[in-house]
Amino acid sequence: MLAVDCEMCETETEQAALVRVSIVEYDFENESTNCIYDEVVNPGDHVTDFKTKYHGLNSETVKFNFIEFNLI
Repeated sequence: MLAVDCEMCETETEQAALVRVSIVEYDFENESTNCIYDEVVNPGDHVTDFKTKYHGLNSETVKFNFIEFNLI
């Protein structure tokens, strides 16, 4: 089973802009988890509120550690 978690921030144009996406795999047989994808994402606009108290991301984390993420 896979679980997807998305962390959001607020930008000048979006109340909920993607800032991090994680995918975790759960192995029922071994009762274990494995993080298979975890990336900070460029929200694509000026961030007005990082919502740091919810996920710990801030301007420094996003500035230097992001990837471009485009929905298809």
